[in-house]
Amino acid sequence: MAKKYVKDYRLTDSVNTRGKLHTECEYIGGYFFFSADAEGVRRKARLLGVFCAAGWVCWLAPLFCNNGAMHIPFISFPYLFAALSLWLMSTAAYTALTAKEPMKRRQADRLRTWIPGTSLATAILSGIALLGIAISLIFQIGSLNSFDWLFGSCAALLFTISVAVFSIRKAFRMEER
Repeated sequence: MAKKYVKDYRLTDSVNTRGKLHTECEYIGGYFFFSADAEGVRRKARLLGVFCAAGWVCWLAPLFCNNGAMHIPFISFPYLFAALSLWLMSTAAYTALTAKEPMKRRQADRLRTWIPGTSLATAILSGIALLGIAISLIFQIGSLNSFDWLFGSCAALLFTISVAVFSIRKAFRMEER
């Protein structure tokens, strides 16, 4: 359990018939509900899931080709590190698809903070890779090959998907009751 959520739980100790100490954990924190209507949130959650699946396809496709961009560190490192933020965005999408109201603080934080933060991080990292492709096309034209068009288009699509996810972040607003 993260240190942030410790105050939301109360531990009670009891002794069972054999004399062993048994600790039970009880949630005493606040419960969270979506601010918008439930059907609109479910539609946005499905859209978020589709965006994440498409983002993984765009991230994986260039890795199966022998392109020159993956041999240039200032292009490949940001693109590879985009997988971490894409993974966290996918985890938030899974939480949005499976969470039932009322939600605990951990689920609410995952939706409130991870969706905007990870989509912004994915957009920045894929944008850096896209900018690196553009710079390499101008200054190092011999280091790139024909598969780099696939890399550039996938990086552009990943950037677009991340911006689209950032634009639907308001659908996952929460209120505590």
